[in-house]
Amino acid sequence: MGWAIMWIRRLTLSFLLNHRFSFLCLLSLLTGGLWLVHGIGIIISPLIIIILKQERDKVRRFLLAWIYFAIGSLGLIDAYQQYFHIHTFSAIAVLIWSTCACLLALPWCGYSQFPHLLGILLIEALPPMGLIGWLSPLSSLGYWFPGTSYWGLILGLILLYCCDKKHLSGMVILVFIAMALNLTYRPPTTPNNWLGVNTSLSPNDSLISLEESLQHIIASTPSDKNRLVLPESILPNWFYGTRLWTEKNLSNQLSLLMGTTTWQNHQPVDAIVLIDHGQALTEPVFSSVFPVPVSMWNPFKKRSYQASWWPTSFILDHMRINAIICYDQLLVWPWLSFFITRPTLIIALSNEWWATSSLIPDIQTQSRYAWARLLNIPLISARNISLSSSHCCRVKD
Repeated sequence: MGWAIMWIRRLTLSFLLNHRFSFLCLLSLLTGGLWLVHGIGIIISPLIIIILKQERDKVRRFLLAWIYFAIGSLGLIDAYQQYFHIHTFSAIAVLIWSTCACLLALPWCGYSQFPHLLGILLIEALPPMGLIGWLSPLSSLGYWFPGTSYWGLILGLILLYCCDKKHLSGMVILVFIAMALNLTYRPPTTPNNWLGVNTSLSPNDSLISLEESLQHIIASTPSDKNRLVLPESILPNWFYGTRLWTEKNLSNQLSLLMGTTTWQNHQPVDAIVLIDHGQALTEPVFSSVFPVPVSMWNPFKKRSYQASWWPTSFILDHMRINAIICYDQLLVWPWLSFFITRPTLIIALSNEWWATSSLIPDIQTQSRYAWARLLNIPLISARNISLSSSHCCRVKD
């Protein structure tokens, strides 16, 4: 029996030595692929640092990083095709997907030391590279060190250092710290009178359908809830007639924060408006830090959606509120900005009518959940998911 175990060890070692790069490619594929399984890849995303550290050749390291980012963002192809109603193979969608993966993999060619690692993560967290900076290992910190806020960033630096140096004992200690934090963590409670509402509406729904949905929401709202948060782009615009329409359909006892498109300097804005006790405010209270590139934000289009680049803070119910809208939730720098603005409540809106699969929405959900855990700030979310031609609404408990 002993000789059999010895030969198995020898064969395993021989395989790893002779097929080392293939094995690293497999690990990179698995690490990226787990992002596609309900977004759980976010938890082990720091593993990609250890994988890349094993390879000294720059070209091979680039390929390993490309596999990670390309596999993890596969949902981008389907999202592009659905958003632009392309029902056949789209070479443009594949080109955008592959190019983004290449851009995110490129900085990792220069990774060899810990300072390089910090520089790369910073480059991919902040604009301009941060405009497509999804699947970042930094997003995992909320799962490792929940409720720690600034201390979580420090613990995150230690985690990155241990991954870079392959410091096994340090990683074991951090795992025990993470387990203790997760066992004792209690999410901050949201205000009792606030409620996030999930809907299932199509962008082609008529105002009659929207009116029916709004009335259903109001009828389903518990009596102790008077602040409702509705998803992104629920209303097509915020012109005078739309404001009157919302005021007509709302009770004076309720206040709504809901997503719509407003116009500023002849350009659309992905915004959130407030209807406060039956009175619709003319100006939006929040706008998207960075709308979806290409489909919404496009500097080569005359009527491109505007980017605000920094979160707007709004005081309501004596609370400092920040909002994070749809695509912003996938990135790093909009969340890092909350360490500076320090809101007491975060509202997260999204509209996923284009999502025929849950690949990107699941990653989006895990990202906002992780960052809210790290920041230790109450989070209220509101999502819209299209269900073919049907429409309905669900008021969350």
